[in-house]
Amino acid sequence: MGYGTLVAMAWGWVVKVGARAWEVMVEKVLQIRMSWRNQAVWFVLASLALIVAGLGYYHLAVQRLRAERYADIESIAELKMDQIQRWRRERLADAGRTVKSPLMSKAVGDWLRDPENPSLRNTLQRRLDLECDVGAYGDAILFSPDGRVLLSASGQADAPEDEAYRTIQAAIARSNAVLSDFFRCSDGRICLDATAPVLDADGHLLALLALRSYADDLLYPLIQSWPTHSQSAETFLVRADGGDVLFLNELRHRKNSALMLRLPLSRKDIPAVQAALGMQGLFEGRDYRGVRVLADLRAIPDTPWFMVAKVDESEIMAEAGYRAGVTALFVLLLILLAAEAAIYSYRNSQAALYRRLYVTERQQREAEEEFRTTLYSIGDAVITTDAGGRIRNMNPVAERLTGWSESDARGKPLDEVFRIVNEDTRATVENPAVRVLREGTIVGLANHTLLLSKDGKEYPIADSGAPIRDEAGTVIGVVLVFRDQTGERAAQEELRASERRYRLLFDNMLEGFAYCRILYDEDGRPVDYIHLAVNNTFEQLTGLKDVIGRPITEVIPGIREANPELFEIYGRVAQSGVPERFETMVPALGRHFSVSVHSVERGTFYVTFDNITARKRAEEEQARLETQLRQAQKMEAVGQLAGGIAHDFNNLLQVILGHLEILRMESEPNSSTRQDLDEAYRAAERAADLTKQLLAFSRRQVIQPVNLDLNDLIQTLLKMIHRLIGEHIELRFLRGENLGTVCVDKGQIEQVLMNLCINARDAMPGGGMLTIETENVTIGQEYRKSHSWAEEGRYVLLSITDTGHGMDDETMGKIFDPFFTTKALGHGTGLGLATVYGIVKHHNGLIHVYSEPGKGTTFKIYISIVDRPAETVGNKIEPRAAGGTETILMAEDEEMVRGLVARLLRNAGYTVLTACDGEEALRIFEEHDGEIHLALLDVMMPKLGGREVMERIQAKSPRVRFLFSSGYSENAVHTNFVVKERFNLITKPYRTPELLRAIRKVLDA
Repeated sequence: MGYGTLVAMAWGWVVKVGARAWEVMVEKVLQIRMSWRNQAVWFVLASLALIVAGLGYYHLAVQRLRAERYADIESIAELKMDQIQRWRRERLADAGRTVKSPLMSKAVGDWLRDPENPSLRNTLQRRLDLECDVGAYGDAILFSPDGRVLLSASGQADAPEDEAYRTIQAAIARSNAVLSDFFRCSDGRICLDATAPVLDADGHLLALLALRSYADDLLYPLIQSWPTHSQSAETFLVRADGGDVLFLNELRHRKNSALMLRLPLSRKDIPAVQAALGMQGLFEGRDYRGVRVLADLRAIPDTPWFMVAKVDESEIMAEAGYRAGVTALFVLLLILLAAEAAIYSYRNSQAALYRRLYVTERQQREAEEEFRTTLYSIGDAVITTDAGGRIRNMNPVAERLTGWSESDARGKPLDEVFRIVNEDTRATVENPAVRVLREGTIVGLANHTLLLSKDGKEYPIADSGAPIRDEAGTVIGVVLVFRDQTGERAAQEELRASERRYRLLFDNMLEGFAYCRILYDEDGRPVDYIHLAVNNTFEQLTGLKDVIGRPITEVIPGIREANPELFEIYGRVAQSGVPERFETMVPALGRHFSVSVHSVERGTFYVTFDNITARKRAEEEQARLETQLRQAQKMEAVGQLAGGIAHDFNNLLQVILGHLEILRMESEPNSSTRQDLDEAYRAAERAADLTKQLLAFSRRQVIQPVNLDLNDLIQTLLKMIHRLIGEHIELRFLRGENLGTVCVDKGQIEQVLMNLCINARDAMPGGGMLTIETENVTIGQEYRKSHSWAEEGRYVLLSITDTGHGMDDETMGKIFDPFFTTKALGHGTGLGLATVYGIVKHHNGLIHVYSEPGKGTTFKIYISIVDRPAETVGNKIEPRAAGGTETILMAEDEEMVRGLVARLLRNAGYTVLTACDGEEALRIFEEHDGEIHLALLDVMMPKLGGREVMERIQAKSPRVRFLFSSGYSENAVHTNFVVKERFNLITKPYRTPELLRAIRKVLDA
């Protein structure tokens, strides 16, 4: 109903008031008379009603108060339980995070292996101190698996208490972090330990870390605090202990109660006992003081603890008593007022007649004044006219809009004051009052109407007119209501601008956005969803087009099976309205997304997401690099061990082989002694070969690279490979065209080929095919993205493929580890592939293996191409080993090797001068200056190395020749200078003919 209709009805009411005034006066006179008995009966009934109502109100107030107080207790108990659970989770998370740290595991392992090392102990001590400082722990203790204290942050930890020891055993059994129960430490304070196992890289138990929290530091204050003011409220924890209930924290109304106060479980009127027996929720009983209380009982999940939150009933009822007093006072006042009202009514019954007559006379005047007040208080403009269309009243709003005052406009035709035109055509619009008088109905203006003010201003308006009728229904005037739409139009324009801004933001936000409706099956499970709106970024991030109005299972077939979690999460959010955030991978799109989903209307949800594929790939790349680093560190550590062993073995084997050669030469060719010596010599040679493999794996062997063509090298080895693998295996060699030159150690690459061919042979006991293939390849950036092991560059690719039984992923992860073999005992050393790996890495090459069980294996070796011509590969004819009469200065720090080599050279006719280190070698040279023809120098010697000795001798006597010997050098610089500057080098262990030929070659050059 519009303002015009309301004003018209009000004016009609004013007209009717005068006609009804006399009738109302007469009716009221007849109804006023009442006897004093009726007044008394009314008073008694009213008093009884007030008393009953007061009692009922008090009863309801008590019930409501108890319900309110229990709701408060319940809320506080819920809050306390959440805080305790969060405190437990934080302690367990801290313990789990600390022991899973690789640095912690390494620090514990290193110290346990060398407990006397103060540096390792201090490092571990600092880590324990850091855990205490960061996590606000009272102590951090490292226990052995049998419960001994190994180390603690405080340095004061004693043997573990029974509860601490049980926690240690539980952590070992679960292989996870465990939180202890409350127990009293040796210093008298109550503690809780978060204990977790510390494992090494292989998952073996090293020790256990206990992060100790003192209960009175944080947990007790957290439990005991009460968020609202109360004289009696408190919260405490208990647990069942045998036939008693044990109080775990200090109580508000009893001191020294933690782990001391016990009550029998037979006291079932006590809330703590009921909690320990499993009851939860509201309970009324007597507490440990014997005082009646209202309590909320709860079990702390995953613990033997129960929580009791309580308030004394007397505190609750004190407020109820106060309310009862207020209610009684209020009822008494009402009864007194009722009595006063009865008396007052009786005394004034006669006076009421005259007063009502006076009121009736005033009603018409008041009705007119009320109408005028209403008219002038209306926020819209109002004009009333008589039946002839002349103005009778105008409110201030109408005065402002028309530019006419009410006094000036009264009696004038409405068209003169209220001039309106069409906003678009400027044509005069029919006055609505004319239509109302003509038709007798409510009339509204068309849109786009302008009001022309007397002062020349123009206002866009919306208006309506309604007829004013008398008691008989005759139209006696018109009321016209209209309002200025200037502000409304500005607000609408602002709304449209806001919508445009929102749409612009929606379409240009960097994140993808979608508004969707979830679809359910007949059982209420979410099975699909439809996109109702998406922004432009949606298509850019997903690559999907034309998704509006289509089910997602139609847009992305198979998504329900590939990503069922999407439907579960979206359905849950659309039902509960609780927002969620998660990350997911959509295989059909090949992309990772970070998703935030929320809902403001049941059955629909909003999704904001971003494409995090690049970040995920970066994380995967980082994980790959970390794996490569760990593998490299492992291989380097094993290599150092193997290289060190090989270095010592070389010296020993040099002595063994040399003496065996002497004994063989001195024995009869066909004697049994000679046969035994031959067997011993062959065993020593095998040991020397094994040592070379260790050196090759550890990349400590001195390489002598040459520029060659792999095709030529492989071609010279094909006959040997064919004999090696047997007739039951077919051998194919696929030569690459225009193969690039590589700079490699010929002997080591031959060893790589032989080891891989032997492995391939052993993988095909029933026969098969072995394929050796070479080709030029270039590894670019795109290839490296999908092959994380590769490095960019130009390579010669050597592929060795067999059709054998293949390997699974677990085996492939260990094949390059030294001494790992899948062969039967006695059929392999486990160094073949480890040697291949070491040689390839020593040449800065790449090696990759691909295999599937039952389908065979392919080894791919990438060696960098050099821009130099290849040397001719052929079988060299070694000259006969011959001696001489020259003088040789030999410097060797190993006494047994020095004595043996001197003996062999003297047997060959040479004069030999020996020195045990570099300084002695220089002194002997100065004593025999001019006599020495050749210096046989060990690369690494005490005091002065071979290089320094050579430089000083050359400075005094440039004619002296040099031959260096080396097994393996920890300082690669000393060995590499020999190869780089192309000095003559013989590697240990060497045979007598090799040594004699090398010496003769240097002297005759």
